[in-house]
Amino acid sequence: MNSASKIILVLIATAISATLCGCSDNLKTYRCIDNSTVTAPVVLLSNTSDLHFKTRHCLAQAGAAYFLSNGLSNYPVEINATDNCTEKEVSLARAPSEAGYYDLVAECAGVQQLIAKRVVRVIDKFNIVLSFDDGPAVDKLPEDGCINDSSTMLTLENLAKFRHGPENRYQGVCAIFFILSQPDKFLKFDYNKAETRDGCLILQEIKKYGHVIGVHWGGNYYSQLKLHTSRVHLPPYKWSESAENIGNNALESDLLECINRIRECTQTIPEYVRPPLWKYSSKKDPSVKGLVLQSYKNLGLKMILSDGRYPDGGYGIISFVCPWEMSKFEKNLRLAFTSGESDLVLSMHDSNSYTAKRLPQILAKIYTEFARIDFGGAKADGHERIVFARNAEQVKNLLERKTRFVMFPGYSPDKE
Repeated sequence: MNSASKIILVLIATAISATLCGCSDNLKTYRCIDNSTVTAPVVLLSNTSDLHFKTRHCLAQAGAAYFLSNGLSNYPVEINATDNCTEKEVSLARAPSEAGYYDLVAECAGVQQLIAKRVVRVIDKFNIVLSFDDGPAVDKLPEDGCINDSSTMLTLENLAKFRHGPENRYQGVCAIFFILSQPDKFLKFDYNKAETRDGCLILQEIKKYGHVIGVHWGGNYYSQLKLHTSRVHLPPYKWSESAENIGNNALESDLLECINRIRECTQTIPEYVRPPLWKYSSKKDPSVKGLVLQSYKNLGLKMILSDGRYPDGGYGIISFVCPWEMSKFEKNLRLAFTSGESDLVLSMHDSNSYTAKRLPQILAKIYTEFARIDFGGAKADGHERIVFARNAEQVKNLLERKTRFVMFPGYSPDKE
C-alpha cells in the first residue's frame, strides 16, 4: 500500500465471547458488501502500512489460520500479538489494496469464526474525475454556427462556475467528454453529433474550457442500441475516400473515424475510450472481450469505465420518464466512497438537457451524500476530503492510475 496516499485504516471490532480454538457451533462469516449499519465499537488509528485493532480475544493460538474476507476472495494474514489473552493492539499483515469492506475471520479445525466485522479502508483524500457521455449535443440546425442552446455548452458553463474545496476556494472543474462523431438514433429520433459543423465547434469549446476529449464511438455504428461488441467480427471499411488506416475490423474503423474527427476539430489525438452501454464483452462469445480490448490497444486507447453513475440516460426523455435518478445516484455514491478506492470516476451525460440544468445540484449532492456516510463511526467533511480535478493534466493522471472500477469489479487492465 502506498504510504503517500495517506490511507487511514479503520477496523470495526466486534466482541465475540468464544475463544478462537473453542470452535463454537454458532458461527457466521459476515460478508462485507451489504453496507449494513455498524454498531460495533470503533478504534481509529493512523498507521499507513499496517492494519491495527484492539481485542480481548486470544489470538495467535496454534492451529488457527487467519484471513480477510471481502465476500469474493480471502486474503491470508499473519497475526502478531505479544500477549494472547489480554487487551492489546494487534498488527495484521499489509491489507490488500483491492479490498474495500472486509472481515477478519479465523479458521480452526475447518470451522470459520468471525473475529472482527467490517474492516473499512477510509481514504484521506478522494480524487474525482467527472465524465460525460454521448455529446456533443447539437440542435436541429446543425450547420448554422449557433451552439449556445446546446446542453453540452450549458454543462461546460456549469462546470466552470462550480466552487469546491475547503471554504469553496476553487472555481471550475475539469472533466472528460466521451463523444460521438456520427448521428445517434434513439426512439426513432436522430441526434446530431460531432459530424456537423456545430458539433465540431462544440468540441473546440470543450478543449477551450480545458477538458479532455475521449472516444465513445463513430463511423457506421449509428445507434448505441447496436452492441459495440458485435463489430469485432465484421470486416473493416473506409468511412471516407481519404481514409487510409481503416483498422483490422469494423470496430476499429468506427473508432478511427471518431479519432479522426476529434483530430480534425481540436488538433488533439484522444487517448481514452468508453464502450457504449459499457459493453466490451459477450456472454455468448467469450472471445469478444479479448478482441475488443486488443482493438483498443491497437489504437492506443485505454478503456475507462465508471466507479459511480448518475443514471440519467443519454437524453432528456429518459429523465422525464425516470424521475428517481437522484436517489439512485445517492446509492451509487455511497458504494463508490466506501469501496476503498481513492481515485473515482463519476459518469453522466452532457447530451441530457435535464442533467445539464441540474448539474449544480448533482455536484452539490456529491458533498451532501459524502457527509452522511458513517466511516467507521466518524463523519467526514467532503469539502476537505473530496478533490475534483481542476485541469486536464490532473484528469489524465487519475485516468492513467486507474486499475479498478467499482461498478465493474471483474475488470482490471493489469490482468487483461
